[in-house]
Amino acid sequence: IYEECRVLSMKPDGSNPLALGCAGTSILSLKGPEPDTILMAGFNFQSKDGSANKTGARETTNVYSVNIVTGDVKEIEKGVKNTQAYVADKNGVVRMRINVFGGRAVYQARLPGSTDWVDVGSNTIIEFEQDERAAAANMTFTGFADNPNEAYVSFRDGDKQVLAVYDLAARKVTRTVLKDAKWDADGFIQDRFGRVIGGNITRWRPEQEFFAPEYQQLQRELEANFPGHYVRLQGISDDQKQVVAYVEGPQAPGGAYQFVDFAKGDGFNIGFRYPKLTKDKVGAVQEITYK
Repeated sequence: IYEECRVLSMKPDGSNPLALGCAGTSILSLKGPEPDTILMAGFNFQSKDGSANKTGARETTNVYSVNIVTGDVKEIEKGVKNTQAYVADKNGVVRMRINVFGGRAVYQARLPGSTDWVDVGSNTIIEFEQDERAAAANMTFTGFADNPNEAYVSFRDGDKQVLAVYDLAARKVTRTVLKDAKWDADGFIQDRFGRVIGGNITRWRPEQEFFAPEYQQLQRELEANFPGHYVRLQGISDDQKQVVAYVEGPQAPGGAYQFVDFAKGDGFNIGFRYPKLTKDKVGAVQEITYK
């Protein structure tokens, strides 16, 4: 038994689906080098007979420009034998790659204006049996800041996970952007073009903390529209006037997805996560802290 994932493009009404990739491919950036293109990372398989049928052993993980209308594919970045993944910046430029050698993952970056790959950090690959102490020294690179010389990283500071900014040229952490005395900062939030806009604090439920002021303001407005409820920003239009929010609380104990139009000052319910879980069937939620 196995499962296979495919990347599809289609029109907004769901018609004309087009397969863009099979197992082993993933979307790297929605900004490709040409109109109607995206960046995808995927395996290159060494052909046994020189034909177009790419059958054989996996060779490298490469970056491709893929046309979402025609399905045409162009190779724009070829990895080395150990390359496993890539990271693109908000402009759709491939800026980092991850190479795996045995039990080590090596992060390489391109500084602005250069085509050379430079080592900027490495991690020990943590096995399932190892405890958290083995991961304490690891630093994970996630995405890029507005400054092209800076990347966002996650690592342990004492017994808490924190999010910080790493200077690629100086090869050091320059500032912490998200840290909590009691809880872990757990993962970055990116917009659909890969720009890092915030992170999560894993309190008794994940809470969003935005670095970008415009997103922070949207979160505050959403919370004001749903007082006493847990609210998460799920999606946003490019002009930041329309959003999809997940709302959970006394009026929606099963969780509801709301479409909110700030320009018109109205919105409507899209659907429920658990539609049969109504407010008359649940009790009040109370947070209890203990030593």
